[in-house]
Amino acid sequence: MFKYLFLFFLLIESSKCDIEYNVREEIFDGYDKFTRPVKEYNKSVNLYYLLELKELQLFDQKNEKITINIVLTQMWNDEYLSWNHSKYPVDYINVNSEDIWRPDLEIYNSATKPSVLSDLGSVKLEHTGYITWIRTMIISFSCPLELHQFPFDEQKCSILFGSWKLSKAYLDIIPVNIIQLGNLINLDNIEWYKFYVSEDYKHNEWNIIDVNVNHEDREYLCCPGEFWPNTEISFIFSRNYNTYLVGIIMVSILTFVAMLMNQINPSNYIRGYILVFLPLSIIWIELNLANKIPVISYGTKLENYYLICFSIIVGMCMYSGLLHRIIVNYFPEETDKKYVINNLKEKTEKKKNRKLEILEKIDLYISKIVLFAWILIMCIYFI
Repeated sequence: MFKYLFLFFLLIESSKCDIEYNVREEIFDGYDKFTRPVKEYNKSVNLYYLLELKELQLFDQKNEKITINIVLTQMWNDEYLSWNHSKYPVDYINVNSEDIWRPDLEIYNSATKPSVLSDLGSVKLEHTGYITWIRTMIISFSCPLELHQFPFDEQKCSILFGSWKLSKAYLDIIPVNIIQLGNLINLDNIEWYKFYVSEDYKHNEWNIIDVNVNHEDREYLCCPGEFWPNTEISFIFSRNYNTYLVGIIMVSILTFVAMLMNQINPSNYIRGYILVFLPLSIIWIELNLANKIPVISYGTKLENYYLICFSIIVGMCMYSGLLHRIIVNYFPEETDKKYVINNLKEKTEKKKNRKLEILEKIDLYISKIVLFAWILIMCIYFI
C-alpha cells in the first residue's frame, strides 16, 4: 500500500517538474535579456521598489561617509515572461537574475561600489509576468555633516536613487511602501512614499528619528526635453551624546577646581603652580575630540565650551601669577613672614598692611565674579 502511495506522489512531483521545465522552455525561447520587457517601444517600464534599512554598519564622521545594510526589493512586469496559467498551472517559478532583463537602479551619491550578498539574489517570476527581485546590499554614500550643535546634533544623510541609462519615458522608478508593494493594483492613488526601517535596527550612538522621501522628475542639461525620475531618501539621525557628556563633566570639574584654587590667598605660590597644569588636561580632552570629527571651518558647541573653560583657567593662571608677583615685590615682609618663614601656619596676629588687605578683598571679589559668570555661561550654553 505504502509503495503505491509513494509512486503516486512521485508521479505528481515529476509532473510538476515537467510543467516547470516546459514553462521555462516556452518563455525563454527567443528571449533577449538586453531588450526592455515591453512589446510597445514607446511604453515605459514601471519599476516599484522598497528599501528596508537593517543595520547601520559605519558612521565615518572624519570622512563624512555612512555605510548601511539594506534589503532592496524591486518589482516590475516583464511582458515577455508570462505564461498561460490554465495550460501550465504553476503560480510562479524562481529564475536566475542574470538570465532576465534587470532595471538600471543606481545610487548617484555612492561613495563606493555597493557590496551585494549575492549577485543573483532571490528572483520570483509570477505567471502574469511580474518579477520580484530581493537583494541584501551594503551601500556607502557621502553625508556632509552639520556640526554647529555637536554633540547635541541631528544629522540628515540622503541617498539619491535614479537611472544612469534610461529616462522616465523608458523606465519610471517609483518608490513605494510595503503595503503598496503587496497591492500593486491600487497604485493609481498612491499616498506619499515612506521608507521603512527594520524593527531590529539598533545602534549605540545613532538613532533614526525620521525618514523623508522626496521623489521628483528632473531635467538635466545633457538631455533637454527628457525627464529623469530621482528619489532622495533622507535619514534623520539623532546622536546619543552620553559619551561626550563625560568630557563636558570632566572639563567642568577642572574649571570648578580652578575656581576653588583661586580662593587660596594670592600670596601662596601653590595657587598659580596648580593652575598652570589644569589647562593641559583640557588640551588632551580636545585632542581626543578632534580625532572624531572632520576638519571644519567653524567651532562646534562642544569645542566652544572647551575653549571658554580653557580661556578661563589660563586667564586665572596668568592673573594669579601676576598678583603673586605684585605681593612678593611690594609686600616682602608680610609674605616672607607669613608663608616662607612660618610655612603656612596660623595667621600672624600682626595687623596686615592696609593695601594688602584691600588687594586680597579685590582678588576674592574677582574670583566670585568669575565663578558666577562661568555658572551663568554653562546655564545659557547648555540649557
